Amino acid sequence: MYLRKPIFRYGSALVLLVFVSSLAFQSFIIAAPDLNDDWDLSVPAEYTYDAGIEVVSGVARLKAQNYASDADTAALYHFDESGGITASDSTPNNNTATLSGGSFSIGNLNNGVSLNGTTDELIAPNSASLQLGQQQTIEAWTKFSNAFNQASHDKRNAVVDKGDYQLYFDNETGKLTYELANANATSWSQVAGDDINGSWDRDGNLTVESTSIIGTTVYFGLGNRTGDAEV
Repeated sequence: MYLRKPIFRYGSALVLLVFVSSLAFQSFIIAAPDLNDDWDLSVPAEYTYDAGIEVVSGVARLKAQNYASDADTAALYHFDESGGITASDSTPNNNTATLSGGSFSIGNLNNGVSLNGTTDELIAPNSASLQLGQQQTIEAWTKFSNAFNQASHDKRNAVVDKGDYQLYFDNETGKLTYELANANATSWSQVAGDDINGSWDRDGNLTVESTSIIGTTVYFGLGNRTGDAEV
């Protein structure tokens, strides 16, 4: 508008420019953010909200949403089934899992699967799409009925175990542990055996390497004896 050649007299053109400038100024004021209003959400009849929002105890928040698969997703289990023993894979790879023991139940996001932590499991047969290689991401939502720590369980609790890769809660440390093996390795790496020439101890018994007394308790540090035999 300012670049257009005015066809009015200078006085009229001046009035026009002042008017536009005033309008722009007023628009700036109207667009200023409103930071001082409080919204009372305790009366549901007084407002509406989108499907992606939920109001709990007068507090509005975004709903947790189920993940959607993409081209890089090997398997995705929502566990939204209401019964039966089949857990559907929400990817085109069709890595359907079968429930052995346990049951589908109400979860934090729709449904979930409840397992006893010892014998119950979900089994997905091996497939090419589940051979994830050395670059991978595993994610799961889990909740224990009791606290999990190094004194609460006598065995690890697996989240995923496909041989080459595992995600589990370690009963010895009380922590979540992730393991990834190199399936394409062509040589062995020594992970145990510190006897002569890298062999193992012959009788398999541990030896007391150190002792410590704290109060009335005696602690023993155990280790492997070296030099007694080769295996």
